[in-house]
Amino acid sequence: MKIARHLRVKLSSENLTYIADNAFSMDSATFRRGQIGSWRDELKPEHILKFKEVAGQLLIDLGYETNLGW
Repeated sequence: MKIARHLRVKLSSENLTYIADNAFSMDSATFRRGQIGSWRDELKPEHILKFKEVAGQLLIDLGYETNLGW
């Protein structure tokens, strides 16, 4: 509900319950395997290169990576 308020979105209690029940569902269309690092199996090398170009330093700054050798 805090997120909805922040976004100034009005939600009924039914909608809020539905969202909460399905946000982390293994049946979600966006759920893959739920394993750390499994994104490496999904992205092609050219996608990884582009991601490094756009956000590689940010991942280092945030502590997710120590260098661009991932």
